[in-house]
Amino acid sequence: MISDELLQADIIAKLKTITVVTNLLLDGTSGIKELQWQGDSFQYPCVRLDLEDNRYEFDEQERCQLQYAEFSIYVFSQERSSKQSSQIKGLLATYLTGLGFTGTYAKYTRLILLDSVPAVREDERTWRTQIKYGTRVQTLP
Repeated sequence: MISDELLQADIIAKLKTITVVTNLLLDGTSGIKELQWQGDSFQYPCVRLDLEDNRYEFDEQERCQLQYAEFSIYVFSQERSSKQSSQIKGLLATYLTGLGFTGTYAKYTRLILLDSVPAVREDERTWRTQIKYGTRVQTLP
């Protein structure tokens, strides 16, 4: 089984290649991290990845062992309106939906958009948007 941290590494690496998004982040590619990342220096807007599910899945004949993963991408912004977080979420969704890719550790079939949450207030200063994807994952040969 491909472990959680390897899936996260592949997905974060893929997110960092989306220059139309990283150009909008004050920290550039460093503005993309896992959701529970702990640190004391970062800037808004930022993008965070939350791996929500990682399990085995078998085909009909149970011959091909696959994994299924679900993950959410959150965009946080501290602008006065939700426009910035919504704009970045839209760019991510446009780029990722339907995308299949091969990472360092695994191959990811077409990313299926499972949910798209409009901007909500995370706290009195921060906006948060969310997109959630599901994908089959295969080990590399």
